[in-house]
Amino acid sequence: AHMKEVVDGLEVHSDEMSQNVNLTRGLVLAEAVAFALRESLGREKSHKIVEEAARRAAQDRSDFAEVLFSYPDVRRHLSAAELSRLLDPANYLGSAPEMTDRVLSARSDAKK
Repeated sequence: AHMKEVVDGLEVHSDEMSQNVNLTRGLVLAEAVAFALRESLGREKSHKIVEEAARRAAQDRSDFAEVLFSYPDVRRHLSAAELSRLLDPANYLGSAPEMTDRVLSARSDAKK
């Protein structure tokens, strides 16, 4: 019953959510890049590169992908397309679409 109240009052503003993610210019997905580089560079080096790139991007208000791709080690192990995929928030929805469908279905069933 309590969850129904929460869901009934829930408003999702996907455009605003997307804008908020874009404000970080990719920084919010830094861990995904570090994880992808870990296999070829090792944990310590991959995290050092990504951390340094994130700091530079934040200080200069630069695009995180561009800063990352300026590192030879990144270019050597990730193509521009792979980096773009890693920094695409749409790839990190996890089970959210399925959960949303279940909630909406339950809500619809409850109204019947």
